[in-house]
Amino acid sequence: MKFGFDHVHLVGSDLDASERFYREMFGAETIGRRDAGGAVNLMMRLDGINLFIRTLRPSEQVTADGTEVRYTYDHFGVVVQNLHVAIDELRAKGVKILQEPATGRPGTHVAFIEGPDHTRIEVLQRDVPVGS
Repeated sequence: MKFGFDHVHLVGSDLDASERFYREMFGAETIGRRDAGGAVNLMMRLDGINLFIRTLRPSEQVTADGTEVRYTYDHFGVVVQNLHVAIDELRAKGVKILQEPATGRPGTHVAFIEGPDHTRIEVLQRDVPVGS
């Protein structure tokens, strides 16, 4: 059995704000919206990867502000050719920088930003592609 990566799925408090953020900051494309069991599911595509963001279901309650590490999703990453230029552009657009650019290990440079609903997003530059 072969497995392939299909999507990242987030829960958001304001789908319009999330849609604007991912479109304006990363160039994500909106695919559409649909009903998802009492919630609304926003479907976007970012560099060939599906990014789904849904509202709360009627039976759900928000219990965390996203600032604590927990045994679940931690962050997702986007890759750029020049980390410092990307962070400067995001900062100019008003994005909150959680961690300034740093070299995580030789050939990999990372920074973290905050997206909608305290979503942690890693912005990274790889001097050598993974697996090379």
